[in-house]
Amino acid sequence: MTESEVLRQLEDVGTLHKPLLVASFVRKNGINTTAAAALMHRIRSHDLQPIAQFDPERFFDFTQSRPQVRTEGDERVIEFPRNRVHLEPASEGGRDALIVSGIEPHLRWRHFSAELTAFARSLDVEAVLILRSFPANVPHTRPVLLRLTTTSEELSGELGLPQLQPSYEGPIDIGEVVASELAESGVAIGGMTVLVPNYLGVVPNPMAVLGVTRTLDRLIGAETPTGQYEEAAENVRAQADEQMQVSAEVREAVEAMEEQYESIAGAAGEDDSELPSAGDLLEDVERFLSNEGDRPS
Repeated sequence: MTESEVLRQLEDVGTLHKPLLVASFVRKNGINTTAAAALMHRIRSHDLQPIAQFDPERFFDFTQSRPQVRTEGDERVIEFPRNRVHLEPASEGGRDALIVSGIEPHLRWRHFSAELTAFARSLDVEAVLILRSFPANVPHTRPVLLRLTTTSEELSGELGLPQLQPSYEGPIDIGEVVASELAESGVAIGGMTVLVPNYLGVVPNPMAVLGVTRTLDRLIGAETPTGQYEEAAENVRAQADEQMQVSAEVREAVEAMEEQYESIAGAAGEDDSELPSAGDLLEDVERFLSNEGDRPS
């Protein structure tokens, strides 16, 4: 297999308008499931077509992410884990977006990131946004919290989120590797994490999917249908509210989260170093990378 076949281009897309790369990779134990689900919702809702596809043999241990079998007509079809790049064409006044919603590779991270980086550079990508979802002690009764770490004021302004300076040191994920390589080319880099109520037990979390989808719509200049997730979010809230009514313990816990939420939300516009002072409500998002965790998000 030649190097060019590792990330095989499926379609020539020509010149793109202010192209943006948005990526999320589901990690071990389902971490980032909600973030990846938000991107898969975009892909399906807008009927986005793949323009490039990685060869899975190079990057996956199939004993960890097993192939799936399904019936298609009279045939049995085996589908292997894969990472694809989809194109979301720019709407009027918007920008083209390359969407990657996949699984974190088990093997050859440097090779994987080099291939994706080279592909992004060939299309003159101007910015990259890595999406993550993180379980936290945040209440379902408040708006979804999104945290943006970036050095780009322009990206922060387009997303409508406070700009928090990167300060983390420690273990990283494949998204950080890709972002670091692209940063060397002068590409604007952002890491956006949606904080998911960790007590609901709903994955993907529909409120968080809505928050991510609406924020990306602002950035890309699109309008994504969200009816199914709006209905799911209402159902989840109703069930959680019912638990608060019948259980004083649950109600007190949520009320405590609400008080802490106000502290975190109030600190959102400050320097990144100020966030931990709001207490244990939010363990540093990046610190979570050093622990694979037991709960999907």
